[in-house]
Amino acid sequence: MLIRYKQTENGKRKKLANVYSFDDHGLRKSQIAREALAVTSRLQRAGFDAYIVGGAVRDLLLGRRPKDFDVVTSAPPRRIRRIFRNSRIIGKRFQLVHVFFGDTIIEVSTFRADTSIDSDGIFGTMAEDVQRRDFTMNALYYEPEKEHIIDYVGGFDDIKNRRVRALVPLAVSFPEDPVRMIRALRYAATTGFSLRGKLSRHIRRRAPLLQECPISRLTEELFKILGSGNSADFFESASYHGLLTYLLPNVAEQFGQKTNPLFSEELVASLRKLDREVLKKSEIKKGLMLSSLSRPFFGTSITAADGFNDRDPHLLRRDVFLRIKEIVSPLTPPNLEVDKAAGHILGKSAGKHHPKRRRRKRHPGRATEAKGR
Repeated sequence: MLIRYKQTENGKRKKLANVYSFDDHGLRKSQIAREALAVTSRLQRAGFDAYIVGGAVRDLLLGRRPKDFDVVTSAPPRRIRRIFRNSRIIGKRFQLVHVFFGDTIIEVSTFRADTSIDSDGIFGTMAEDVQRRDFTMNALYYEPEKEHIIDYVGGFDDIKNRRVRALVPLAVSFPEDPVRMIRALRYAATTGFSLRGKLSRHIRRRAPLLQECPISRLTEELFKILGSGNSADFFESASYHGLLTYLLPNVAEQFGQKTNPLFSEELVASLRKLDREVLKKSEIKKGLMLSSLSRPFFGTSITAADGFNDRDPHLLRRDVFLRIKEIVSPLTPPNLEVDKAAGHILGKSAGKHHPKRRRRKRHPGRATEAKGR
């Protein structure tokens, strides 16, 4: 292991980061997706620093295959865009660059400053960028050419010791971004790491903060959970920590209740079946995810006695569609995916339900022109 230092104002050396070589971590450059390597290599040839960062480094250290690879660099977004013609800039205040290789997208971000609301001070150094990360396990930087891992915050040891540790002080972290509580439980579920006692207590205490989060963000997190391959473990942990009440209140009302233990068993079984499918396949459709979450609410059969129309298959599918919407409320998954989930639950025999779409209002000028023709 090497040590990276910085020089203080009084001329003394201060430890900045640990630098782990291949002999320490065992990660080869060949384990990185060729598209990500192409991005880091070209950025370096252009004179900029470039690293693989975040979840990909964590997963590789755990012996897992990353779903995607993110790159962080010292190059500003507009410079990245000029280097890669096959790219586009997204975002407004803090811009990211998506580099396209067919169906593969490599997301490239510029080192972000630790603090600063001023738009002129958004970008910073790698030492500042690391402080913007949420958990230490996601704050490792891999330099492919030298095969080095740069660790500013002890994330390498935390992965080795299998623990989830927040980077931002807990008193600040969750009020600043309550979604971090969901991520903490998801990371613990997907890695099998332990939540340290203090972290677990803070999540249970701060769970009501989820009410302040935009519904769109929570909906996005739900699909990440269901597509993680460890959704059953997450739901059990979320129920224990009180997060489920604010994420999916209608599910929480039934799950984990002593008065209805059979429902909890059925939901866990349904989610474990989904998890096995996720681990077998590279991609699972959102409709299947939603059906796995909703299926236990319907029991073994759907009849008129349960409040569903059992005569017309189209009406039946509509009723199941509306019931799924109610189950996942207040989250708002796309209607198309909810309809697909209804189809999974009913089987192929049910007619498709087409949610009503708003009609586009024709522009008055265009309408007049059409009449003239």
